[in-house]
Amino acid sequence: MRKLRLAGVLTAIALVVGLLVAPATVAAQGVTVISGNVTFNGVNADAGTSVRAVDADGAVVAETTTGLQGFNPQQYRMDVTFGAGSALIGATLDLQVKSGETWVPAAGAVTVTFGSNVVITQDIETDTAAPVVAGVAGPAGPAGPAGADGAAGAVGPGGPPGPRGPAGADGAAGGTGAAGAKGSTGAAGAPGAAGATGATGPAGTNGANGADGANGADGEDASSTLALIALIIAIVAVVGVGANVLMAPKK
Repeated sequence: MRKLRLAGVLTAIALVVGLLVAPATVAAQGVTVISGNVTFNGVNADAGTSVRAVDADGAVVAETTTGLQGFNPQQYRMDVTFGAGSALIGATLDLQVKSGETWVPAAGAVTVTFGSNVVITQDIETDTAAPVVAGVAGPAGPAGPAGADGAAGAVGPGGPPGPRGPAGADGAAGGTGAAGAKGSTGAAGAPGAAGATGATGPAGTNGANGADGANGADGEDASSTLALIALIIAIVAVVGVGANVLMAPKK
């Protein structure tokens, strides 16, 4: 239990110390402003001229350009942030501007002593020529007159076939062509069906007289035959009459 109480007391002490130290650390941080004007051989610098602050070791502490933040074209401003215990406080800084590809003036010519949370005003003067700073592009001018037509270019490669167009109207009928060569004889067709029976034709002319018939039988023989037939018929008739008489009722 004593160990737990001791640990709790130590934790509380650490929290209190942290709360006391933190505001002091924050309060020790700040921003120092270095500002001034830049001239080249007595002529004010143009806007966009590079400016820097360098420490004794040659390290760049801050860098900016003139004419920013609404200042005059030759005026510069550098905001340098530092922390608690920073080596910058009390250090000597060289201020230089860029002329062409060279930083001027030489180290030690223009210096400031860095202070904590202060505004340092220091002009930078150099006897070198002013650098050529690219100006801001102006508005586009009016279009010039059209130039003369150039020479025709080489014929380009053919493009791919285009889509098929709609069908055109029917053309006029062409003239009759020449007769073609006679074709070969075709194969014989199959026999046709039998036709209907035709009407009876007109009577033909009388035929020629036939040949004479054979001679008849002798007369006697014919008479005997006829007599016999007559006799038979008579007998049949007599028999019939007699039968009728016999069959008739008696009165």
